[in-house]
Amino acid sequence: MEKKHTDNLWKVRSSRACIADGYNLYMSNFRKIFRRSWHITLVYALIFSAFATMAVTQYSHLVVLNAALEAGFQINIGNLAEIYTFIGIFLLTALLYFAAATALASQGYQAQREHLETNEIAAAKKWYLPKFGLFGRTLKAVLWGFLTGFVFSAIIFLLFKVLGHFASPIVNTILVGVCSLLIGIFVFLPFIYLSTKYILTPKTHFATVFVKSYGTAIRNLGLIFIIFFIVTLITLILTAFTELPAHILYIANIQAQVGQFNGDPLGMPGYMMWLMPIVFALAGFIQGYVHLSMLFPLYYMFGTIDQKEHERNENIQKL
Repeated sequence: MEKKHTDNLWKVRSSRACIADGYNLYMSNFRKIFRRSWHITLVYALIFSAFATMAVTQYSHLVVLNAALEAGFQINIGNLAEIYTFIGIFLLTALLYFAAATALASQGYQAQREHLETNEIAAAKKWYLPKFGLFGRTLKAVLWGFLTGFVFSAIIFLLFKVLGHFASPIVNTILVGVCSLLIGIFVFLPFIYLSTKYILTPKTHFATVFVKSYGTAIRNLGLIFIIFFIVTLITLILTAFTELPAHILYIANIQAQVGQFNGDPLGMPGYMMWLMPIVFALAGFIQGYVHLSMLFPLYYMFGTIDQKEHERNENIQKL
C-alpha cells in the first residue's frame, strides 16, 4: 500500500503506543463515529436484547427442566417442543447478531480506511444513513476466520479421537493442548494482522494477502500477542460491567425457576418482563461501542508492522 502519512500511521510504535494512540483516535473521533454508526448499533442492541431476554427467561427454564429430566422426572411432548423451539430461535438470533456485529465492525474499518487515506475521519454527510462500503470485505474476513477455525477444530477433534486409541487420557489431553496452543500462535495471532491488512487494503484478495504477508505476521508475533491480549482484557472488563444486569437477572431467574419447580410461587415481579428488554438493549448499545473500540489499537498495530517491514526491506536492499 502507498504510504501517505508517515507522521501518523506509518511509523514504528511500541505496543503501548499502539494501544494508547488507537484508543485516543477512537475517543477523539467518537462523535463522528457515533453519527455514522448509531443506526447499526441500535439494531445490534435490539438483537442483543432479544438474545439476552431469551437467555434469562427461557434458557434458565430449560436448565431447570434438563436438571429435572436427569433427576428422573418425566417431561411431556410440549416440553420437547419448547426445547426445539428455543434452539431454533437461538440459532436465528445468533445469525442476526453475527450480521449486526459484522456491520458494526465494518463502520470502524470504514473510518480507519478514511483516516489511512486522508489522515482524518470525516463526519457523516447524512447522519440518518449508514455507509456499508467495507461490509463485504469485513464479512469475507470474518468468514475466512470461521472457516479456518472450523478446519483446525476438526483437525484437533480427529487428533483427539485417534490418539485416544494409542495414548492414555492424560497424554492425549496434553498433546491436544499443545497442538491447540501451536495453532493459536501460528494461525490465530497472524490472522489478526492479516485480516486487518486485507480489509484496509483495497483491491486485494485474502488468499494473496495471506501468502505474501504471513511471514511478516510471524516475525511480529510478540507485538500482535501483547496488543491483542491487553486490548481483549480491557474489552472483557468493560463488557463485564455492561452485562452485569444480565448476569444478576439470570441468577435471579434460575432461583425463581427452581423455586417454582419445587411448588413455590415464581417470585419475579410482573414489571420485570418489560423492564428486562429495555435494560439489555441499553447494555447492548454501550457494549457495541466498547467492542468497536478494540479495532483501533489493531489499526495502529497494522501500521507499525507494515512500516517495520518496509524498513526491513530497505535495509536488505542496502546490503
